[in-house]
Amino acid sequence: MAEAFLLPMIVPTERQRKGLDALLKMSWTLVSAFTAALELGSRHCPSSSFTIELFLCGLYLRQGKRALKYFDTQGAYKSMVKELCGTDVEEPFLRRLVVSLTRRNAVSIAVRFDEQFVDVLCEANRLRSEARRRKIELRDFMRALAMNRNAVEALALRRGLALKAPLP
Repeated sequence: MAEAFLLPMIVPTERQRKGLDALLKMSWTLVSAFTAALELGSRHCPSSSFTIELFLCGLYLRQGKRALKYFDTQGAYKSMVKELCGTDVEEPFLRRLVVSLTRRNAVSIAVRFDEQFVDVLCEANRLRSEARRRKIELRDFMRALAMNRNAVEALALRRGLALKAPLP
């Protein structure tokens, strides 16, 4: 009789499933920011979780002024980007990143997400759904971030970041 070969199967929790669903519903703007942040995070802090701060760095690199307009503390935002990204924010890096983003090759990654990032992303997906939009847009993510008191307080404490009130 032949032996059965069993592969271990990891079943995501409901919360993880919602987070993955939200990732799949991000707009191209957010996907490109996410990809930039993953690239930077893998180089500068490979053993840490993917955080809201890293995602905000990706937003800054891909959207610049569009991301800055949501913050009262733009100097603190730029300082965070320099601290977390180092000198990788130079133009040649961005050009290489744009080229890699436009190639639609499948990529497999293993990422550990910070709990607050997942919470904000799931809330952004809920806001997207309520507005009957197909994709999560920058405004959805920033509104979801503003609604998460713990995330806002953590950004203020760790980075000196303050969101504008009301959001643009």
